[in-house]
Formats: sequence, C-alpha cells, structure tokens
Amino acid sequence: MLQQLLRPKRFKTKEDFFFEFFQNPEHSWIVNDRYIKSNFEEFFSLVPLDTLRQLYGQSDIWFIPSSGRFSCAIQPIRCSIVMIFPELVKMLRSFNSDDSCAVLAHELGHIFYKHSDRKLDVLEAQVEADKFAIDLGFSEQLESFLNTMPESLEKRVRLSYLTSRHFEAILE
Repeated sequence: MLQQLLRPKRFKTKEDFFFEFFQNPEHSWIVNDRYIKSNFEEFFSLVPLDTLRQLYGQSDIWFIPSSGRFSCAIQPIRCSIVMIFPELVKMLRSFNSDDSCAVLAHELGHIFYKHSDRKLDVLEAQVEADKFAIDLGFSEQLESFLNTMPESLEKRVRLSYLTSRHFEAILE
C-alpha cells in the first residue's frame, strides 16, 4: 500500500488528479472537512494540469496537518510533504481563502524548485517560491498574505520582489 502511495502519479485530466489526491489516506483530514476540501479543490483548479504533472511527476506530495506557524515544505525520501499548521487550517476553513491559496502555491514552489536538494540562502528560497506563486497568478493573494505578517527584512524583500514583478508585467 505504501509503495503504491509513493509512486509518481500520471494524470490525464484534472478529474484524475482530484480523484488520486482525495483518495490518499494522508488527505482524509482534508476530505473530512467540507470547507477545507472545497478550498483545496478551488486552489488546484487554478493550477495548470501541466504544472501538476511536473510537481507530481517525480514523487507524491502529501499535505499533513501539524503544529507550528502557517506551513512548510519538506522532501523526505520518495515523497514531498507540505506541513499545514493551525493558522493555515484556520485560513482554509474560512469563507475567503484567497491568502491560503497563495501560501499553498508558495509551498509548492519550494517543491517545484527542489529547495531541499539545493544549498540556497533561506531568503532566496522564499523569493523563488514566491515567484512560483506569482507565476501561477497568486500575486494579489500573496501580497495580501505578506501584508498580514509582522514587519521584517524578509517581508520587505519579498514585497519588493512582488512589486518589481508587477511592474515588469505592466511594462511588457
């Protein structure tokens, strides 16, 4: 059973993806809460199928509830795990979960860019994961989320990057 869960997934359609995603026993906590499930469905409906294939092409990704702050992505052997902390669970249960989509996209960015395999400055990894979220179309949501964070150099750098990407898009 575990070997089957750890095999890379190949989906032909988004429906195939959703079926496999929600069938994963590690995601029963998502399926058991209709608001969280709905927000995951909304989020993944906005992610292009080709991007999902790239993300899941080498290993499975599990979303696991845990204690901590918001979330983080780790890549143990043969699968990737996005730890979902209580603050993000609360956001996922809310009516307006736009910020949670930005957080999920950001965490998938860490997996997409294989940050666990690379020696990268933490702030550089954060900005690169933000780039992934922005490229998926979550720039406004990311900005909204970052603006709720306490003031810090990291927050300012990430918002500056977001702003520069916004102006690049306008000038193109």
